[in-house]
Formats: sequence, C-alpha cells, structure tokens
Amino acid sequence: MQFIIKIEEIREKGGLDYDRELPNAFLELLLGGGPESAFHAVGNGRFGGHFDRLPGRVLFKGKIDLTVRAPCKRCLTDVVKKSPIEFRMTWVHERPDVQAALEDAGIDEVSDAEGPGRGSFDDGDVDTEPFDGEKIDLDSMIREQILLNLPMDVLCKPECKGLCSVCGQDLNEKDCGHDQKVPDPRWAALKNLKLPN
Repeated sequence: MQFIIKIEEIREKGGLDYDRELPNAFLELLLGGGPESAFHAVGNGRFGGHFDRLPGRVLFKGKIDLTVRAPCKRCLTDVVKKSPIEFRMTWVHERPDVQAALEDAGIDEVSDAEGPGRGSFDDGDVDTEPFDGEKIDLDSMIREQILLNLPMDVLCKPECKGLCSVCGQDLNEKDCGHDQKVPDPRWAALKNLKLPN
C-alpha cells in the first residue's frame, strides 16, 4: 500500500490536514506477518497529521494510532496494548539548485516562525529526509515510526510471576510447588568442595 502526498496539495497558507486508515493487512505485513512474529496488529490503525509547506522543505506533525498484541515476556499470555505514536518530520528538497535559489532570494535560513502562513514547528529536533520536490512517499516513514516505537518489553502486569522453570505452570494461575531456584549446573562441582577451617 502506498501513502503519497503531492506537494501541490499542500497549500502555502494553511497547509494540509491528512487522515488515513492503516489497514490491518498493511500493519501485519509491516510487523512481520507470520506466527513467529512477536507483534500482531489488532484491527486497523490510523495515521494523520498536518503538513506545512515552506521554501525548499515540508514540515509534518503526525500521529499514528494502532493496537498491537504480543506475548508477555514472563508468562507468554497475549497482551493487547494501544500504541499512540506522535512525531515530527521535515522533508528537504533534494535538488541542489533549491538552496542556491533561496540564497539568490536573500534567504539564508528559513525560519518557520517568520511571516504569515508559516508553521509553528520547532524543527530543531525532527527527523529530516530528502524529497524530489513533487511528491512525498510516506510509507517508509510510517514503517520506521511504528517499528521504532514498539515496546521493548511486554508484561501482562508488572507483578507477573512468569512460568515455572521446572514444569512450565503459569504461576499467576496457581503455585505448582516446585523450587524456582534451580541451581546452575556449571557451579555443581563447587557444591562438594571442602575448604579447610
């Protein structure tokens, strides 16, 4: 699936509001698409935000809403998590003559706080990508933002007890009675070592 914005669609004053559904099939493909994948999409997601067009660049403030399902890292129970992602992006015209044209016009540095119709983004902390001056392909940005913002650790609850290391019983459901402190076999030889008093 392709999400493409034509630069001509972004008004010089007022920019462009954008809102699209992210189909479940698109999200599943992005997340790995198979049973061995840790994360799976639950339903469709949503992608939207606001574009502002400035000389030689486009600013975007966006949000992705999706719900993912993944196994708890301790007990392997499926956990459903909502993952709202907010981010900013800047696309800079990749043609070298754009900077020259800006300098010829007396524009050394474009500030989005100057003049009417300018955006109000603080773009010092946003990602920057090149674009061809005519269109922007949003697919790679959407993929990158989702993959970078997936949770590192998924827990069903902070106090999850996990699985018994002896029999595999879910210890959140019941205690199986096994000693969970299984000795490391690499240290077994030291158990019989006798030290002088």
